[in-house]
Amino acid sequence: MMPDDSPVPRWAEHPAPEPLAQLQRFVNTHSYSGRPDRLATATGARAWLRQEQVSGTPTAHDVTRLVGTREAIREVLRSHNAGHSPRVGSSPLELALPHPSLTWRHAEDNIILVGAGHGLERFLNDLAAAIVWTSLSGTWRQLKICDNDECQVAFWDHTRNASARYCSSTACANRSRQRAFRARSMPSTSTFTRSPPSR
Repeated sequence: MMPDDSPVPRWAEHPAPEPLAQLQRFVNTHSYSGRPDRLATATGARAWLRQEQVSGTPTAHDVTRLVGTREAIREVLRSHNAGHSPRVGSSPLELALPHPSLTWRHAEDNIILVGAGHGLERFLNDLAAAIVWTSLSGTWRQLKICDNDECQVAFWDHTRNASARYCSSTACANRSRQRAFRARSMPSTSTFTRSPPSR
């Protein structure tokens, strides 16, 4: 769910399926492509949570907790791209969501794992339930962080072999290749020390 006055971003055109869709939207509250961080203030966090139909009024402590949880999930999603590992000093997911309370509900012919509780606690527990549920089904690793440093949105990898590294093969992938090309084309800045003349 996006603000009414904002164009739909590329990642939202092919969103992750439930139950990961809300988690993807949560991770993508960070600042990117000129968009402000939706969780930067209690007012912004309250507006975003209201859009997601999460009840309650977040405190400053709640906002800090939300941002910490978001960044911990982001680090895990970044590691879903080949060759990436969590950054040094990053917040482990186990610390961000230490004791999730989970329950289940019956939906059509399925038993679905969901979060327990109310308000913000229910929201965070729902995120944990989505992670557990999709880890068991094998789809968790298809939610990734775009390899373009200027983007870094969470995108759903719907390619056949789940090998995508960018949210867009035309936009972000091309920009990253162009930056890499320019970096390779730059003249070397190495300095050479002149040896003193022999006597």
